[in-house]
Amino acid sequence: MLTQNIPDLLQLFLEHTPASVAMFDREMRYIATSRKWLTEYGDYESNLFGSIDSCHSSVLANVCLEWKKIHDHCLTGEIEKCEAQKIVKLDGTVDWWKWECHPWYDKNGEVGGTFLFTENITEQKHTEAQLKFYEEQLEELVSKRTHELQVAIAQLQAEIVACKIAEEERQKLVSLIENTSDFIAIASLEGKISFINEAGKKLLGLDKLDKLENIHICDCHTPEDWAYLQTEVLPTVIETGRWQEELNFRHFQTGASIPIEYNIFTIKDQKTGQPIALATISRNITDRKKTEEERQHFVSLVENSSDFIAMATLDGKGWYINQAGLELVGFRDTEEFLQTTISDYHTDEDNKYIQEVAVPTIMSKGCWQGELSFRHFRTGELIPIEYNIFVLKDQKTGQPTNLATVTRDIRERKQAEEALRQSEAKYREFARREQLINVLASQIRESLDLDQVLETAIVEIRDLLQIERCSFSWFKPDSEPPVWETLKEAKEENFPSLLGCHRADKIGPVTQMFVKQEILKIDDVTEFHEPIHKSFLERLGIKSEIVLPIKTRSGQIGVIVCGHWTETRPWTPDEVELLQAVIDQLAIAINQAELYAQSQQAVMTATQQAQQIENTLTELKRAQTQLVQSEKMSSLGQLVAGVAHEINNPVNFIYGNLAYASQYTEDLLNLLNLYQQEYPQPTDKIQAEINAIDLDFIFADLPKILSSMKIGSDRIRDIVQSLRTFSRLDEAEMKKVDIHEGIESTLMILQHRLKPKQDEPAIEIIRNYTNLPKVVCYAGQLNQVFMNLLTNAIDALEEGIEEGKISSPLIKITTEILDNNRIIIRIADNGMGIEPEVQKRLFDPFFTTKPVGVGTGLGLSISYQIVVDRHGGELHCHSQLGEGTEFAIEIPMSQLGDT
Repeated sequence: MLTQNIPDLLQLFLEHTPASVAMFDREMRYIATSRKWLTEYGDYESNLFGSIDSCHSSVLANVCLEWKKIHDHCLTGEIEKCEAQKIVKLDGTVDWWKWECHPWYDKNGEVGGTFLFTENITEQKHTEAQLKFYEEQLEELVSKRTHELQVAIAQLQAEIVACKIAEEERQKLVSLIENTSDFIAIASLEGKISFINEAGKKLLGLDKLDKLENIHICDCHTPEDWAYLQTEVLPTVIETGRWQEELNFRHFQTGASIPIEYNIFTIKDQKTGQPIALATISRNITDRKKTEEERQHFVSLVENSSDFIAMATLDGKGWYINQAGLELVGFRDTEEFLQTTISDYHTDEDNKYIQEVAVPTIMSKGCWQGELSFRHFRTGELIPIEYNIFVLKDQKTGQPTNLATVTRDIRERKQAEEALRQSEAKYREFARREQLINVLASQIRESLDLDQVLETAIVEIRDLLQIERCSFSWFKPDSEPPVWETLKEAKEENFPSLLGCHRADKIGPVTQMFVKQEILKIDDVTEFHEPIHKSFLERLGIKSEIVLPIKTRSGQIGVIVCGHWTETRPWTPDEVELLQAVIDQLAIAINQAELYAQSQQAVMTATQQAQQIENTLTELKRAQTQLVQSEKMSSLGQLVAGVAHEINNPVNFIYGNLAYASQYTEDLLNLLNLYQQEYPQPTDKIQAEINAIDLDFIFADLPKILSSMKIGSDRIRDIVQSLRTFSRLDEAEMKKVDIHEGIESTLMILQHRLKPKQDEPAIEIIRNYTNLPKVVCYAGQLNQVFMNLLTNAIDALEEGIEEGKISSPLIKITTEILDNNRIIIRIADNGMGIEPEVQKRLFDPFFTTKPVGVGTGLGLSISYQIVVDRHGGELHCHSQLGEGTEFAIEIPMSQLGDT
């Protein structure tokens, strides 16, 4: 039982639950499994806690299925399940599983891992496949039989028209024809129609026509179909006797096309066999099922069937019988049949059974089926039959009109059953042993684990032969002295164990027999003459023994030993042959297990080497990427710092002199006002200059210009300060900084992308800042993370605006202090969200969803390294399609070694 800190009650549940259940953490390491899980997928003798930290591929490793992807998907809160999953195992065999994978949540509501429930439904799938096979066979037989019945119906119609049978019978058949919904018609060989039933007239729109005059087959079809009928169909009908395919009738009143199943055949002269007329039974296939009840009347009258088919009146008098029926009971002709009643065909005992059982069932249920006997009217032979009697009813009133039967001669089947019963006893024992060999061979060859193969073999052999002990031993010729090592045994509980090593010289010279692959068979130890081995057996109390050697492809010698303690047990030739067959299968299984172990070792070595190369390449690529990006950011920081410095000097000069310029300007304007007051009448030349320069406007606008210049210089000073803060070149080492100041400097640099543009609204920034203390970090690198995340958020919002899916874009920045002396910065947008498949690769180097030349795929990868590797923090992404995306940066407020 695999558990980790689980209460006793849950341990009892996992021990005894009949379901295969496993619980995993987020890395897909085992937390708990049920005993059923271990039985189906585990290794009984291994300590699963010892392998919990292994690769996730150890979960159901004997099948090829990407469980890690399912596990990762469920970590997002989803539930994965499959009603029937085809599993191709490593040995090539196929299983079917039903499985479900659910996430489980910790006390904080976070997904802590997954539950995996499995059920092996292979046997069910095999049963379904076999059932489907039988259904298909049944459908094929029914279809074939229906086709034969349709052919027979046409032949029966031709016989009715040609022979002009008795009026009563003809009226019944005519009634059937008139009441059917199928189109039935007769025409001359030249195509002139002489008869159409009422359903046919109604179908063609001729129901108001009293007589059929001058109507030709071509009138019933479109010109295209008639051309096809003339050139292809009618010659085929004359030559082969029939033709069937889908065509169209033409409605005489509306001209509409009516899709039909066209069945046209010839009516032949019974004496000459020559065609004398054309007939058709066609069906309006827009509603195939309407004629099913009428068609059953014809199906019951199949003349060419090999079954006995007959009809009788309700009082049991014979009315119709097919040719097979005449031959079965020895009638010479139909007239002889018409003189009989149902009771004439049976013995007195069968007639009593029919009256007491069959007739009441027929009256209540409409049919009866069972096995009885017919009496042959010539020889008196009793013919075993499968008897099926049913009632024919009037279509309109639903009242019974006739009795009918479809009866089958089952003499051959009865003879076969008798022969089978006679041979069954002879082959039962042989079949049982063969089945056991097949079962055993299947079980020991299903596994590639050598221990399991050997254990399965000895257990099955002991159960098969009902012996007291069976064991398997390897010969160790290189030991000093040589020994036989017994590895597996199956025995009665009260017998001592023989597991361990036994010296070859104590066992005797029989060892050489086993090396030569010779079988040792001892029915009674007292009659065995080799003294050393006899003494060995008597010392152990063994009375009978049989030893079968086995040699593997690697040259190892092993033996299967079967022994009996309580009494002597003769070994029959059949048992020796059976054991030899099992040994052959076991040898194959052992060889497969050895090959599998060798291949697994080779695969493991190659996989480790490939993984080392892949890890080296990944690290090299990551280092190269980081080096390039660091150099780029260093150059960019120097450039930004240089630009800020160069701008800062002239801006400080301008800003520092603006106050004096404002004061001087104010003094000059005051002086001009004083002049205007003291000398209100200027000279003409001065007045002209006043008008030319618009002195009043200068008085009003000059202070405004100086105020605007001050505002502009303030703005330039703020931008320079943001650039200096963002670059942080003077802060390359860790130091305490204001996180909010870094965020604000980044927003200042990105201000031009946040402002409204043509046909695009401004992006609103919502700040939910907590009063954070100063945090020890690499300020410049952390500002780079803010820049990458904010730029991605702006890109996502602009994409949503262009597609018309976002009308009020916003970015929400939240800072919090966590309980574990850490802070968290959340940057969220209300964009379109990120697909789950993309989220899995967000932090992979060079992965980008942007067009070629727009994104490098390095921003989030480097941000992840800065947060996780440089600051010992965490960087997470939470996103739902249509609901936006949030990145969470979690870092400690202080670092190791910080003073």
